[in-house]
Amino acid sequence: MTMATTTLTWTPPGKGDWRGLHDHFPRALTPEYQRLLAQGMEQGEAVYFEQYGLPVRTLQPAFVHGRVFVTAAPLFGPATNRFPPTPLMWLAIRLVPAFRRRGAAARRALAERPWVRETEQWYRVERPAWQARNQALDAVDVTGLDDAGLRAYLHEVRANADAGYRDHFRLHGPDLIPTALFLTRAADWGIDQLDATALLAGSSPASRGEGELPGWRLVTGYDLDERCANELPQREAVQRDAPSPDAMLEEKLRSTVPLQNQDEWDVRLADARATYGIRDDNGLLTAAWPVGLLRRAMLEAGRRLAADGRLHDSEHAVELTVDELDAALCDDTDAAPADEAAARRATRHRLSLEAAPASLGPELDLPLGALPAPMRLLTRSLLVLRDAGITPPGVRTPFAGVGIGTEVVSGRACVATDPAEALARFEPGDILVTKGTCPAWNALLTHAGGVVTEEGGPLSHAAVIAREIGLSALIGTADAMAIPDGAAVELDPSAGTVRVLT
Repeated sequence: MTMATTTLTWTPPGKGDWRGLHDHFPRALTPEYQRLLAQGMEQGEAVYFEQYGLPVRTLQPAFVHGRVFVTAAPLFGPATNRFPPTPLMWLAIRLVPAFRRRGAAARRALAERPWVRETEQWYRVERPAWQARNQALDAVDVTGLDDAGLRAYLHEVRANADAGYRDHFRLHGPDLIPTALFLTRAADWGIDQLDATALLAGSSPASRGEGELPGWRLVTGYDLDERCANELPQREAVQRDAPSPDAMLEEKLRSTVPLQNQDEWDVRLADARATYGIRDDNGLLTAAWPVGLLRRAMLEAGRRLAADGRLHDSEHAVELTVDELDAALCDDTDAAPADEAAARRATRHRLSLEAAPASLGPELDLPLGALPAPMRLLTRSLLVLRDAGITPPGVRTPFAGVGIGTEVVSGRACVATDPAEALARFEPGDILVTKGTCPAWNALLTHAGGVVTEEGGPLSHAAVIAREIGLSALIGTADAMAIPDGAAVELDPSAGTVRVLT
């Protein structure tokens, strides 16, 4: 998709520091998905923020011209564009009951490590339950339902997707916090972040695509207008061996940790490895599959409405909400949404061509020095993890970035901004060049000869996948999108460079 020069006015949706999630959501989103994402994120993040004693209530999403921006919602009181002076913050955190409860929760979390229990709960109880729930809904033949049955099924799969997104964001507690703590403490002990993340390779089988994968899972993105595996040409699965832990690197890094901290190093590394794989594992069952099932049901409604002349195209069904489709299937003459759905699609396409800013509103730095030590460590860790997924600021050398792997690879550059676009012309062995990746790109990455991203850091999706499947990668590469599509390129991860050969 070609990005146009922005002609829109981008106004913050409220007070606060609003960060765009354009790596995951590069286009304007459909209305039903906006509702699903906003509700799931706000409710799910609030659960672990409270349990782990973080100093904000939750992450609050909002949509500007259909694009997602998020900010931290205050624990109490209205949003602000300025924090109080550090001494006042210090006093409030120790006197205000809500902050005092969070401080106690942070102390418990660091002492009891609830993520260990939650990880066991996911794999032993929650994962099988989600598998069974999705399988039961997948087994329904939507084409055989009458209109009343399809209307009921639409609400059922929407409720399933809502529950899935709440669980997906709730599970960011165990699937992010232990890794964040490990990287933060490793940095405190003078260990390079890239070396520390290398020790997590092999800890996420789901990232390698292991196990049986459902056909009605979204694979080209997250929104309801993306494609499921069943809707795309089938490619033969690529089996990748799990990378072996680098025992020599682990011992070398551990030896640099002060003796009095080596027991903590062992715990932090073990916790990070044990929980590292939950994110991609639960993402399939709580997000990609439930939303894929919702898409299938909406498309079936669209097929029927298009056949009756109440939609111009069956694909336009995803521009409507479930409630609007329900009304239209009731044969309500006031609910003939053909023109409205077509207009929404045209508007989303136009908005998606606009370049969205990385952030809106003032950049706010939480005064970490005002926080009690346990809360400060947990908050620092989340900020470290956030920054580990983005390109470091500063001047960067063109066609250079953070290398993952050691093998020098050459191939044809497939330059793309969106996985659906890339799938149409990607060939196995191509060097995928893109702004950044998310799980929607997995179907391509397992067949790629290498990957080059313009954005991202050592814990960005592309970096994680590259380590898990043994793929040579260059992350956060300046001017990567200037590489000509179809050019022969050479990627050298050890040197941290990509070179155009022809």
